[in-house]
Amino acid sequence: MKILLLSLSGLALAGLALFSSGCGAPKPPETAVEPPPVRGHRDRVMSELHGTRKQLTDALTAMSAEAFVAPGKEASPSAAARLATLVRVEKALLEAMQGSKPGTAAHPMEESEGLSREERQKRYEEFTASMQSSAAACLERYPESAWAAGSADAKPKADAEAEFRTVRDATIAYARETPHNFLRRTVEFPGCASMNLMTAMMTQAELTGKLVERLK
Repeated sequence: MKILLLSLSGLALAGLALFSSGCGAPKPPETAVEPPPVRGHRDRVMSELHGTRKQLTDALTAMSAEAFVAPGKEASPSAAARLATLVRVEKALLEAMQGSKPGTAAHPMEESEGLSREERQKRYEEFTASMQSSAAACLERYPESAWAAGSADAKPKADAEAEFRTVRDATIAYARETPHNFLRRTVEFPGCASMNLMTAMMTQAELTGKLVERLK
């Protein structure tokens, strides 16, 4: 009986302490729950990252080791310097994506309830145009002279290609495994306007495509 009374007394004290702490301490502010990634957004990003990786590796396969390190026409940056720049940018962009911050509101592309098929298509086209515009503005940082920045880090063809595959595989793994919403996360990348995860990944794919064009 004495043990039971002590137990009840202990429970009463614990309950009182919990009640007191609940009343006295301010409640933490509620934060918006970030929805999980949309499968269609993830699939689109993965397709672009895989597709541009294949385009670049095919272009490198068609190039000899000597041509890879040789300066381009009119002493333009070599393929080795260009690839070193691409790898450096992708590493930095991946780090920025990993440090992305949660957004504060739903993206217009998430609000499709009640819209007709035509309205959803129009909204998708507007979003695509906006994303392409953001990517293009970011890519303006890489004119012909910017590719030469990789000259100091240029590597032999086999080593450079292996390095590219490693960093691209890391970006693809992040895109595949991230629990973050592709539209609600904000990425800050020096020299570029704030963008969401999807735009950041599409920017990297666009930059890779730009390099493929330069190598043709």
